[in-house]
This record gives sequence, structure tokens and C-alpha cells, in this order.
Amino acid sequence: MTHSLNAKPTRRNGSGTWMQNHLLKEVHLKRFSKSLGLAGLLVFGFIPNSQAVITEVYRQTGSGSIIDQAFENWEYDDGVNPTAPGWLRTNYSLPRIRTSATNPAVYNSTVLPQVERAVAQIALNNANGLHVPSSGSGIPGVANSGLQSPGVLQALTNYAITTTPSGPALPNFTTGTNVNLTFEFKLLNDIVSYSVTHSGGTRTWTTPSTQAYYDEINAIEIRVSNGTNNTLGVSNLVLTDTNGTVNLSTVAPPIAERSVVVWTGITGDFTLTGNYTYVAGTGGWNHQIKGLSLIPEPTTVGLLGLTLAGLLFRRTRTHRG
Repeated sequence: MTHSLNAKPTRRNGSGTWMQNHLLKEVHLKRFSKSLGLAGLLVFGFIPNSQAVITEVYRQTGSGSIIDQAFENWEYDDGVNPTAPGWLRTNYSLPRIRTSATNPAVYNSTVLPQVERAVAQIALNNANGLHVPSSGSGIPGVANSGLQSPGVLQALTNYAITTTPSGPALPNFTTGTNVNLTFEFKLLNDIVSYSVTHSGGTRTWTTPSTQAYYDEINAIEIRVSNGTNNTLGVSNLVLTDTNGTVNLSTVAPPIAERSVVVWTGITGDFTLTGNYTYVAGTGGWNHQIKGLSLIPEPTTVGLLGLTLAGLLFRRTRTHRG
């Protein structure tokens, strides 16, 4: 006997035969799992050979340290709530870190350092170069004196630059001369490098060794801080990872006293290139590119699991059929 899945089942005593009902259930289950799988394709971009899927998840521009605090602090005073949670704490459930062996109430004031993996910085009269985890800042995956969770627990820029750079020194930004610079921030084969090209050549910093935790970088933060008497602009941002290339130049951080912008979705080795345009003045300034490890948000993880379950179910039912 041949059964058509599209045929209307014949009824017998108010119900179809067992085989007809079973086949209809197969149809409904396959349609459901197919729809679930397609939803996953639309939501998560599981499309082979696609371009890089980079998403801007945070942008804050304004004046003063509150711009940084709103992003990274465990809690800060937003003018309404003196203990308002920062964006990282709200979206990524980062734990509070105890930093005193004798006083359990003493905590790290920020949550950002736990997610930092590499920070490239160029600044006026400051530590230009590439900063990575060290014994002082903490090493990802290693607890610090039994007090804290594993991870980087202090801002990387509070500690020494990773290595001695190669290439000619950067221009003296204190002379009042306008400068145009090109930069490259790269992860390749477990090594991070940062290069700045100027009129005299290219200055490059490279991590002293390969580290698996550099591969945890899946997000980029660009932070720009300008003094009142100078301007540091960022333009021509292009990011290439294992999925392709995306042009971020139209969404580069705006010229402002302080800006923080974060993009997620980086996969595998990557290269970020762009330009600095420095209009000289007397006030302090700095520019940072931070490679962050941001775990998926709980809701995203749940949807991802549901989608994968749907795809697996569809595959299993297809093989059984």
C-alpha cells in the first residue's frame, strides 16, 4: 500500500489509521524542526561562506569618566541611582571580584578587566604600545592568590607594555604638529600584534609568546578620550576575520570628549585596520583598541541551544525516514 503525505487521511470511526496518523505527525515535526532551523539561520547567521557578521552592541559618547563607568563598573552613580549597574555587569553577569584577603567586603570596582585579553594604546605622554595579561594584572584561567575568580583582574594598561617594539619611534605628539597615522591590530596563530605607521616608518609591538587565551577574543572595544584642546579622530575602520571582511568606517567612534564603542561577532584570527587623525593641542588624550572575551548572553545561549536541537532533530528524523 502506498501512502501520500499530502493526501487527506481517511477516517475510520472518527479517527485515521495508525499509519496515517503517524505519517501526519512526521510531516508536522519535520515542518516544525525545519522552521526552527531556518529561524536559527536568520537569527545567528549560520550560513556557509558568509561575510563577517559583526554587530555593534554598545555605544556611549559624552564627557567625563562616567562614560567609562557606565560601561565597565560593577556599579556607578548615574545621577539617579547611585548604585546603577554598568553595561557589562547587566548584559554578561560578570561576578564581583574580592580583592582583600582580610576584608571580604573589599571588591574590585570594575568588571571590565575580567574580559580584557589585549589592549593596544596610543596616547599623549603615555604608555604607547600593546598591553597583555601579566602576573600583575592576572592571567586568564589562573586564580590570583585564591582571592579572585580566574581571569584578568586589573586593567591591562595599568601594567607594563608586553615587549620592546621594533621600527622607528612615533612622532612627538607634544610639539603641536598635526599627525596622520595608520594602525593595525591583529590576531594570528595565537599571537597579537599592534602596528602604527607614520611618516618615519612603522612601529610594531608583538606578544612575547603564543597564548591560547588570545583566541578567546570575540569582541573589539574602541575607546577614544580627547582633551579640550586637541582632537583625535578614528576613520577607515575595516575588520577581517575568518568569515570575511566588514567595513566599520561609517560607524567609527565620533569625535567627542570621550567615546566607547563595542562590536561583537569576531570569529578566529582577525585584523582591524584604520586611521588616527591627530589635531594637536595641549590637553591629554588617548586611544585604545581592546580585544575582549565576551561570553554569549544567557538568552542567546538558550536560543542557540534550541536552534541546534531543532537542526539535530530534523537531521535525525530525516535519517529515520
